[in-house]
Amino acid sequence: MIWLSRMSGGWTWHHPKARCAVAVMHNGPPPRPRRDRNATHRHTLFFVGQADARRAYRLRVATIKSLGDVDGGRGDNFVVGTNPGGKVDPEKKFGIPYCESSQSTGCYLAVRLTHKRFMKELTGSRWNLFVGGDDPGSARFAEAASVGVPSIIISPGVESYLSFKDRIPWRNFTVIVDPSSFLAHPKETIGEVLRRYDDDETRDRMVALQDQYSREFLWGHPESRVATNALAEAARECLFSDNQKRFHSYPFALQIYLFVFIMIIILAAIPFGL
Repeated sequence: MIWLSRMSGGWTWHHPKARCAVAVMHNGPPPRPRRDRNATHRHTLFFVGQADARRAYRLRVATIKSLGDVDGGRGDNFVVGTNPGGKVDPEKKFGIPYCESSQSTGCYLAVRLTHKRFMKELTGSRWNLFVGGDDPGSARFAEAASVGVPSIIISPGVESYLSFKDRIPWRNFTVIVDPSSFLAHPKETIGEVLRRYDDDETRDRMVALQDQYSREFLWGHPESRVATNALAEAARECLFSDNQKRFHSYPFALQIYLFVFIMIIILAAIPFGL
């Protein structure tokens, strides 16, 4: 039997008696109409997320403290924290103030951001900052992909979170930043990313490729293949461990047929106690 369980960083298929797991990322909304290519983006960088004093949130605290005023030359940034933790004063603890207005950046929001406002600010940004917290994944990635915003990923262990790596060329439409380098030099690291990737031609190419593959990892896509991909991955990783390399080389359609065939045999054998 193969189980689907809620794990850190999304959903994971796993076999109870085998060392195998299949990562299935967070859900997101259905893709929305894209902004016109020539439309002006209000923000260069976008980040909204919890960031408290726990060690796991160091990257997020550094993001809020250092990237609010990074000049990408394309517009201001919307980089804010939402929860410094309990009764913590973020200015005393992190040197980061509360926001004086909803248009502020590099601060902690004093009031809750509505999802409508969240999506508005995200959609109007050139880049989504996908920064890991207490797990390597976040629904923010799926939400950004659904509105055609590419992600800059700063998250330890993100390779374990990204789904279906044999089918999806993640590094071709995301920018994955080394967390240690970022912690040492946040502004310089992201500044270099923007210099390298934030021209219209490069960004447009990444967005087009992300759109092309979005049905492979977005549950909300009208042509989503997530369930099919998860079944094929589960068969490859969990049912054929001794012949994994051989099965892995089969065409994708054949993998599905084999999986269905084996399930039929198993179901047919149940009445006979086999």
